[in-house]
Amino acid sequence: MPVTYTNGYELYTGLNKIPWLNKSKVYIWGTYVLQDSTRNTGQLTSLIENIHMNQGSRSGAQSYLRVNGPWQDGAVTFMPPKGVKDMPVTVYIYYADQTFDVDSAGEPRNRSGLDTLETTLVDSAAAN
Repeated sequence: MPVTYTNGYELYTGLNKIPWLNKSKVYIWGTYVLQDSTRNTGQLTSLIENIHMNQGSRSGAQSYLRVNGPWQDGAVTFMPPKGVKDMPVTVYIYYADQTFDVDSAGEPRNRSGLDTLETTLVDSAAAN
């Protein structure tokens, strides 16, 4: 059954109610990246980023609108240990300006009000 948490504390509290969580295998879904973490010494570190929803962005931030797309979302899945008859728990992280109501290209279906939102973001950025 899906449960929605509105902040990190609620998520932390909710996950801590799962008795087998500290013995679970954790799978992280995202974008695999190799980066030079030692200031140009050539030593590469691997990491996973974009472990959040990558579609349905409604904000005026063009950098996020460009990456709207299906089948690109990240998540964290906790698998119950052997012998525990329970379903895996998956956490999907998304931003407040994102929607799950998307078309086949990952764009928001309901675009009404987006122009107003974009104008508001541009106006507030100009004011600062």
